[in-house]
Amino acid sequence: MEVIHMEAGQILHQRPATLTSDMAASKKDHYDVMISYSWGNKEEDFPCQKRMLKLKKELEETAGLKVWMDVEKMRGNKLRKMSQAVEGSDVILMCTSARYQSSNDCEKEANYADYWEKPLVHLKYDNHKPSSWLGILICNEIYYDVRTDAAMMKNLPEIVKAINEKLPSTGSKGTVSSKPVSKGRVFISYQWADQRRAMKLRDELIQDSYKVLLDIDMMDEGAGTSILEVMANAVENADAVLVLISKRYKSSVNCRAEVSYAYERKVPIIPLKVDADYIPDGWLGFMIGSALYYRVDTDERLSESWPAIRRAIDEKNR
Repeated sequence: MEVIHMEAGQILHQRPATLTSDMAASKKDHYDVMISYSWGNKEEDFPCQKRMLKLKKELEETAGLKVWMDVEKMRGNKLRKMSQAVEGSDVILMCTSARYQSSNDCEKEANYADYWEKPLVHLKYDNHKPSSWLGILICNEIYYDVRTDAAMMKNLPEIVKAINEKLPSTGSKGTVSSKPVSKGRVFISYQWADQRRAMKLRDELIQDSYKVLLDIDMMDEGAGTSILEVMANAVENADAVLVLISKRYKSSVNCRAEVSYAYERKVPIIPLKVDADYIPDGWLGFMIGSALYYRVDTDERLSESWPAIRRAIDEKNR
């Protein structure tokens, strides 16, 4: 190893050109990605850690990536383990939050990653606006929303793409496959009283790799566009429409317009019953006809019906 002589008080800023003995020893523990994050609130059973564990599983199982996270192989000196993880990882997934910025350990990890010039992929866990040391590090980084499980799953393909773009072009793994292409686009038509049930369905669909078209998401993305135009575009781009039928749905002018447009354009309609006692009548009964419906009026019913709903969507997609 080259010996560098420095005068008293001189600071060495140059990144090491050769491996230290510690890093040489840990080179066998190579990772594509290291997840850097703050565990979260103990009283809430560490919610950020739970979400990052879910992300780790997705990256490993659907994208074939080798991921390091501080829930394993942490025996011994903590700082040594963290430094080896940074040195041995090609890309750092930095999940920022208010807690992340105030954590001494997170600051050390982030600064050490910057010292080694590791590529960063920025994940945003809460609404905190990075400032101070964290603001300097990531001021020019695009962030990916992971503030909810649904947002994380929705953005997973883009997160994987960002990682792939920053991985070395050569190496033991070569090209890493990204998350499978969406199985299809599903529009959820519902009356607002059943919004929580619609959101539950959205989360299930996203976890199974479907692209979901839901009004509350689309209105955020289509700011400045009329709601009718947004809904029309959703129907036109859908491979199937899930209709959450109830007496309230039948009485809604907007719901009737949505499902009628889907019917007119021959988009497959899959009826889901959110009101166990309601039997479709009138225009809705005519439109649903003899179609098989699935009960989703409770979480238990949704869980029971989910495999059949998924099969129905896939069959309509063929």
